Amino acid sequence: MRIVLFAKAFALFTVLAMFGVFIAPVILKEYDMTSILLRFVEFEALALALSIITTAVVPSSFGVLKGDGVLVISRDPINGGTMIKLGTALERKKLGETIRINTGEAEAVVATVESYAGIITPARVGIRAEQNIKVI
Repeated sequence: MRIVLFAKAFALFTVLAMFGVFIAPVILKEYDMTSILLRFVEFEALALALSIITTAVVPSSFGVLKGDGVLVISRDPINGGTMIKLGTALERKKLGETIRINTGEAEAVVATVESYAGIITPARVGIRAEQNIKVI
């Protein structure tokens, strides 16, 4: 979940945009309110776009980090059911690699990273069906 990263990036780019809004009229000698308001809208749109780009690029460059929350998806081939629960990454891995996940049970499970975290959603990992079978 990268909503915090998005908020921080948006705040940073908004502060930089405000410098552009209030310094550009001094340099260009345009002091009318319409041009300042139009420049404000342009710079805020740029700040929003840069925040979205930053939020999309950071997970793909760093991957799933140790301690990140992940969405664990386990598919049962016998009855066709799907189990979804939250877990915590125990190591740092990239897309397609196997990663150890703590799901709150006794032992850590090994899963494959299927997708990175979005702005609101956590990273998604899938458990292979062979790990769900326990011999009694």
